[in-house]
Amino acid sequence: MERLKDYPLPDGWELWADGGHNPGAGKALASFLPEWRDKPLHIVCGMLTTKDSEGFLTQLAPFATSFHAVPVPDAAHPGRHPADLAKIAKKSGFHSPKYGDNIPDVLNALTSGQYEAGRILICGSLYLLGNFFGLNKGVKNDRQ
Repeated sequence: MERLKDYPLPDGWELWADGGHNPGAGKALASFLPEWRDKPLHIVCGMLTTKDSEGFLTQLAPFATSFHAVPVPDAAHPGRHPADLAKIAKKSGFHSPKYGDNIPDVLNALTSGQYEAGRILICGSLYLLGNFFGLNKGVKNDRQ
């Protein structure tokens, strides 16, 4: 998991990324999330149909304020449709999951004033993160 810098978000918001996409990664991520109880957590997620979405998401649901599914563009395998992933998220314990057309639109919606400032975690697919970084070449992580 890494914190992303230089993406234009309003004050008080943080943007994080994690490429985890299976139940083991969900467990590892969930073991860290109790440290984030100081701010709301908003999960933006896209997953491939070849992955155990419910096994991954069930472990994250107790920590999230909101869940937003997005498509996974340019993947070598089919991505799960965001509406279907939102249904799986609901079954996994997320309250009122939503879905959007792409990450920038979801980030804009999250930070538009509907929610208290918090942390946004983009996760669920390395292809999703690759697409995000490809479109946002100026975004740096903590290692850069």
